[in-house]
Parts: sequence; C-alpha cells; structure tokens
Amino acid sequence: HHHRFWDMPDMYRGLGLRWHRYWETTPAFFWSAVEPEPGAFAWKEADWLVAAGEKRGIRMLGVLGYPPAWASTCSPVEAARLLQDPKRPPNQRPERYQPRDLGEWERYVRAVIRRYKGRVSHWEVYNEVDFHPPGLHATFSGSTRDYFELLRIVHQVAREEDPDARVLTSGFNLNPVTDRRMPMDLLALGAAEHFDILAIHGYCDNDTAAAVFRAAREKKPDVPIWQTEVMF
Repeated sequence: HHHRFWDMPDMYRGLGLRWHRYWETTPAFFWSAVEPEPGAFAWKEADWLVAAGEKRGIRMLGVLGYPPAWASTCSPVEAARLLQDPKRPPNQRPERYQPRDLGEWERYVRAVIRRYKGRVSHWEVYNEVDFHPPGLHATFSGSTRDYFELLRIVHQVAREEDPDARVLTSGFNLNPVTDRRMPMDLLALGAAEHFDILAIHGYCDNDTAAAVFRAAREKKPDVPIWQTEVMF
C-alpha cells in the first residue's frame, strides 16, 4: 500500500496490521529526508514515525536510499531540467539518482542504523532498482554493479552497528519494461553474501518470479523471500 501512515496510525492497529514499510508516502529514513544539508541531520519526522509504530505494536521496515541533491550524481542543471520537463516519466526525479560518493553513503547508512538500533530491525536498500539504465530510468540511475556496492555497504554497516538487523534487497518489480536479469546478475556478482532477505514485488508473471527464486536459492538455499509490494 502507499497509505500515509501518519494520517491515521490507529487504523493500522484496528485492522490488525503488524508491519509498516516506510516507503514513499512515509520517507522517514530517506537520505534526502534525514540529511538535507551535509552533516545536518534532521530526525524529528523519523523519530515521530518510529515512536508511533512502537506505540501501536507495529514493526517497521525502513527503506534506505534516495540522496539529497548535494550527495547525488544528478547535477543541479539536470535536476532543474527534470523538474521542468513536462514529458519526463513521473517517477524520474532528482533524488532517484545514485549517490555520488560511497563514503558519504556509508556515513548516512551508519547514522540511521545506529540511531534506530533495537527499534528498527529490517532495512530495505532502495526500491525497484531494476528500473535503471540502459532501460527505463525510473527509480535508480546506476548499474547493477553500482547497486551491488550500495547493498554491500549497508550489510557491512548493519553487521557492525546492529548484528540483529536484517538487510533486504530492493524489492524488484520484474515487469516487462524492467531489467529482469538484474537479480541474477546481482547474484553472479556475489550479492548473496550481502543480504539476508530477497524482496520482490507482485507485478510480474509467475514464471519470472520462479526464475528469480531458483537463482536466489542456488546461491543462498534458505533465503527468506518477502513480497514488499502487491497490487490487484
């Protein structure tokens, strides 16, 4: 779902829901939200959302990614062009580019995981990164190798800061306009050592999903598989 959790968190408890994924309508942990300026962390919204979930017995899946303009590979000129272009795909926005520097990425990830240790135990690294060049760039601007490095760093930091935390891959969309080979190519790079849970979304056919499951379990036989988005 893409419901705004902060509007009516008690509804979740009333419905018996026990998990919330902090994604686009609640971008609590996005880099662009928590560090809008270098070194100036803003935790107010994330703190409120985490506390709201805890109060209602709702566990949290935090999504990491989406750099602010100062930390993005999207130049100010390109950002301005995107925002003014009426023909751009609706999901292609400046914050959906890759980070410009892996050291800055690690610092952001470490700050978030350290702050919420023991409160947020599951972290998903970006969303639907299989929408990436040379195909349709809608959620990630980098290559499979670029994403591998981001995933590797999150897993390393999680092990150092909170050994009980679990790292999810991006939820792969896997519809026909995405890079459907990306999960397999990622596994070929050795990604199985750098995540705990494989995430997919419910937008693909059964054969495509089954192929991804087989590839993941060849490399990581007992890997849990989560579906972190679904649509009718």
